[in-house]
Order: sequence, then C-alpha cells, then structure tokens
Amino acid sequence: MSFIKKYQRFVEELTATSPARPDVKPDVTEKPGTAPSKPSPFRRNKPSTEPGPKASAEDVAERFISMMVEKGESVEKYIK
Repeated sequence: MSFIKKYQRFVEELTATSPARPDVKPDVTEKPGTAPSKPSPFRRNKPSTEPGPKASAEDVAERFISMMVEKGESVEKYIK
C-alpha cells in the first residue's frame, strides 16, 4: 500500500508543478539562433580591377629588338 501512496503523491506533484501549456505572450517574438554560413568562393565585397593598357605590336617589336641588341645577337635570324 505504501507504494501506491508514493505513486499517487508522485503523480500529484507532476500534475501540480507542470502547466499544460507554457505562458506565451503575443507581443514577444524571439528569433531563432542561426549558425554562420560557410564563406562563398566568389569575392563579392571587393571592387573589380580594370586591366591596364595592353602593349601594341610595335611596342613588342621594339622591345624585342632592343633586347637582342643588348645581348649582341642578330635580329636577322628571327625574320623570315
């Protein structure tokens, strides 16, 4: 009989202390916690760079000739 009384007391304590529904106020809104996401492989925050001016064919030819003269080689073997 003592076990039945203990069980009844246990059930009474559970029902008395735990409310059926939690008290929720309608004005209170809580945002769920969000974990940080992985960084994107694309760089979106950095400004794009504009390429500088490209060399013309004449500039390349002049540089090639000047380098050949510095080394003391003949340009004629490269001309067809």
